[in-house]
Amino acid sequence: MPTPGILYVGAAIKDPVLDDATFNKWYDDSHVPEMLALRNGPPAAFRYRNADPTRPFPYLVLYVLPDIAWADSDELKGAKMTHDELPGGRSHFDLIDFDVRQYEKIQTFEGQLPKDGRAGKCVIAVAMEPAAASADADDPEHDLDAWYRLQHLDMLSTVKGYRRSTRYKLRSAMPQTADAAAKKLGVEELPRYLALHEYDSEDVPAEQIKLAVNTEWSKKVIGGARAFVRDVWVLTLEAGDATTKL
Repeated sequence: MPTPGILYVGAAIKDPVLDDATFNKWYDDSHVPEMLALRNGPPAAFRYRNADPTRPFPYLVLYVLPDIAWADSDELKGAKMTHDELPGGRSHFDLIDFDVRQYEKIQTFEGQLPKDGRAGKCVIAVAMEPAAASADADDPEHDLDAWYRLQHLDMLSTVKGYRRSTRYKLRSAMPQTADAAAKKLGVEELPRYLALHEYDSEDVPAEQIKLAVNTEWSKKVIGGARAFVRDVWVLTLEAGDATTKL
C-alpha cells in the first residue's frame, strides 16, 4: 500500500561562483520541472525562501510524493546531475549544500473551517526530537503525538491567517548530507518529527503563537525535546498539479 509523504530538500549555496539569481533561475526554470517530469515522480512541488536569510539553509523545496518509496527509485537516482545553466556546467552537488530528507505523512489538520487553495504563503516548520524515554514518565513520542492532536493544533487554528498543519515522521535522510546538515542546524541528529503549519501570510501574530506554546503541556513537550528547530518559510513557487497539497 502506498505511503504518502514528502521529499524535503534544504539548500545553501557553498561556492561563491554561483550567485542567488542564477541559483534561483536554475531551480525554478530547470531543476523543479525536471524533477516533476521524472517517471512516476512528484505531482507537485513548493519552493520557499527562509524569512531569516542568515539561517543555515536559506532555501527549501518540498516535493509531494504519493508514495515515499519513489524517493529510493531508479528514476530519482537517474535524475540529471550536471547543468548548463550552472557555472561551468557543474553538478549542483559541487556548488550547493543540501539537506535531503524523506518524510512519511502522519497527520493532516485543517481546522474547523478548511480554506480554499492548495498552499499557504507562509509555512512555519517545526522539527522536533522528543525527550528520551524513561521508566518513570509517559512515552515521549506518544505524548508528542497526543499534544498535537488533542491540544496544540486546535490552538494554532485560532491564530489569524492559519490554513492547515501537516505532520510527518522521518523515514530517512541522505547519508551524504545528513551529518553535515545536522551540524549546520546545531543538532546531534536530524529531528524525526516535522510539522508544517501553513498561514495566509508571513505576518503571523506573535502574541497569538505565544498563547499556543505557553500551556503547561506545550512547555513539557517543547522544553523536554532533545532537538527543536524552527524556521519560517515564505512561498516563492508552486509547480505541478494545481489540486495537490502538502
